[in-house]
Amino acid sequence: MNEKILIVDDEPRVVRLVSAVLQALNYQVIAATNGDPALEMVALEQPDLVLLDIRLPGDLDGYGVCRRIREFSDVAVIMLTVKVRGEKVPLTRTEYSLLRQLALNANRVLLHQELLTEVWGAEYRDYVDYLRAYSHYLRRKLEADPSNPRYILTSPGVGYMLACPEGEHQ
Repeated sequence: MNEKILIVDDEPRVVRLVSAVLQALNYQVIAATNGDPALEMVALEQPDLVLLDIRLPGDLDGYGVCRRIREFSDVAVIMLTVKVRGEKVPLTRTEYSLLRQLALNANRVLLHQELLTEVWGAEYRDYVDYLRAYSHYLRRKLEADPSNPRYILTSPGVGYMLACPEGEHQ
């Protein structure tokens, strides 16, 4: 079965666009427009990933929804916010795919070959230099200090991990 992704956003254009892209990539997509239905969908539908807008109408913003999700689920959550430290951060398709794999396995070291196969394909499983380069690109875009990363961590000779410390958000 295809991986299921829940999109939580109150802007129909964003939901349509993100849904179309994900469905074209063969994902099953479900959507909610605010916090309460999103929480219900996480509980009932058990998605593999939640794409969560920070600004939602009603009593619960994206951070509140994420905190409530964490009370009963360890589903990977990516906050929809085009910004890091107030600046827009465009990602290439490959950067997004790598970040997605890391987020789906947050706080777990993924082997080089595992990431290469998932992001580039099985024929690239020995091209560790690709992984090093794209991890470097992501760090430059997402980390406050790319030379001393806090989120995209290397396990030398083994692989990479997206560290998501409890209770922390930017």
